[in-house]
Amino acid sequence: MKEKVDWILNQANGPVLIAGHNGHISKKNRAASDNFVNAAKDENINVDSKMLKLTYIGELLEESYGDAYYAIGTSFNEGVLAADSKIITDPNPPTFTIHSDNLLLNSLKDLPADRYFLDFDRAKQDEQLNRLISKDELKMPYVGSLNGVDLNDPNHRKIDNYYSGMIIDDSFDALIHFRKVDVFTPYGR
Repeated sequence: MKEKVDWILNQANGPVLIAGHNGHISKKNRAASDNFVNAAKDENINVDSKMLKLTYIGELLEESYGDAYYAIGTSFNEGVLAADSKIITDPNPPTFTIHSDNLLLNSLKDLPADRYFLDFDRAKQDEQLNRLISKDELKMPYVGSLNGVDLNDPNHRKIDNYYSGMIIDDSFDALIHFRKVDVFTPYGR
């Protein structure tokens, strides 16, 4: 993927917007390694997490382009998850509703609008926002479709399986935040 982005940038006359999943575009994705190790443990496979090095496109882009790479993550207060294989084949696939569980996202819940753009450098000028953004680790919820997950299985309905811990201002430069998201309903204006 990185080579494709390099090629596109070499052809472009200006900025380029690259859309991708938070886990792929983030500048630091420690959670991906944690998720891989936990998935292996669930299958009784022993993985030495200290030997594991996963690198995602966001890390490579930051390495190559430095501050010119501006990563915008997405977040929400409430979202619906579904298994991707079921979305296509089942008109009423099993779903799982998940809520944000961190101070930053929960503080946005009480604001009047349904969506916000939060640039971290600007937000850090406010003392309270700076504390929330720079917190050691925030639990960020997943949203969207899930590969290989059967939401009819009670083992796949544990809410803690659908959060990743991250230092948010190491991972992104900004967030686009939605109050509520749903994989089945397009976001209304």
